[in-house]
Amino acid sequence: MRSHRVLGAVALSFVIAAAAAAQDVTIVYNITENGQPKGTSTQYVSSEKLRMANPEGDLIIEYASGRLVSIDHKKKEYWETTRDEMTAQIAQMNAKMEESMKNLPPAMREKMGSMMGGVAAQVTVTPGTATKKIAGYDTKQYTVSMGEMMKQEMWNTEAVPFPTPAIDARNSMMTLGNPMMKGAKDLVEKMKQVKGIPLAETTTVKILTKTTTTSREATSVKTGAIDPSVFALPSGYKKVESPLAKMSKSGK
Repeated sequence: MRSHRVLGAVALSFVIAAAAAAQDVTIVYNITENGQPKGTSTQYVSSEKLRMANPEGDLIIEYASGRLVSIDHKKKEYWETTRDEMTAQIAQMNAKMEESMKNLPPAMREKMGSMMGGVAAQVTVTPGTATKKIAGYDTKQYTVSMGEMMKQEMWNTEAVPFPTPAIDARNSMMTLGNPMMKGAKDLVEKMKQVKGIPLAETTTVKILTKTTTTSREATSVKTGAIDPSVFALPSGYKKVESPLAKMSKSGK
């Protein structure tokens, strides 16, 4: 589901190290999927907002309000929510899930509960020893894995610090009340091993028999103030209900 991909993108795109002072950052990436070119993406990070602009859709986050906007360019639609709304909707779905689990046999209920809380525990962070230069910056290798389901190799630089509010937003999103992420606080601690910002990354996701590999590599990095218009919604797009709101209504 796209809502899950959105939250995943939020978490992984904020793999950054804290800095006492930092300028706004704009990074342009070439992207590929399963080895095929998919155009470019641009990540804009200011002290107040973040925008991840991709060919198919964009994601905008306002740190102070917790507002999140997901834009679908193909459908010319967008939906928005806030961190508080997501927390409430997830809590509602959790309650419905726990209620439905009461009818399961004790052994199965225990197994389900263990599975639901075990995702964060499966995450491993492995700093590598390799280095390489990307977009003019020296980078170090890191590998983040989630069991057999996901593996991400990143090449990060510490020479371009992100604004500190962006780091706080990352931590806030990663600790949402999702039962699949009961160890979210431990996950945040694990991710602190990853220093700097990613200038290149390759993510491999395995779901049943399907494997998808997506990559991006920076071609330019620019520091300095970002024009506020960059964070504006596209004209003529229709606002629709968020996927999480639909799920909480349907009870799925």
